[in-house]
Amino acid sequence: MIPGSSGLEKSARWFGAPGIAGGNGNAMVLITPPPVGADTHPRQAEKQMGEATALKAAFERWGAHCFHCKDWIPPQPLSQQCTRDHLRSRKDGGGDFLHNLVFACGPCNRAKGGANLISFRAELGVEYVAALEAHLTKCIQAGCR
Repeated sequence: MIPGSSGLEKSARWFGAPGIAGGNGNAMVLITPPPVGADTHPRQAEKQMGEATALKAAFERWGAHCFHCKDWIPPQPLSQQCTRDHLRSRKDGGGDFLHNLVFACGPCNRAKGGANLISFRAELGVEYVAALEAHLTKCIQAGCR
């Protein structure tokens, strides 16, 4: 069992993961870690995982589509062939925040290198912003904080 998976499963916001929340496999994945104390065991609430760890745990459990080329990457440990990619590179101030991390296959991540998303593939930047805006709108309408 993945630490914190019960809350992670319930708090995942999926865009494109087949079989999860009606995804069609053509977009991206946004995941939010569970709020402290929400449907978690008391000891789990004390050990909430960070964004990068939550993303890694979700990928290793469910797999994902590469954000850039849309190829399916089956569940497995992260490696040079399946990675977390920073949309805004760390060298340019991009951190390990959920809004800045996506799954990427190794070839796409290496091709992008340290470029930002707009420089690498502007059309994906448009898709990303639209999905993020839709996600945030749902959260605001639902009263999420």
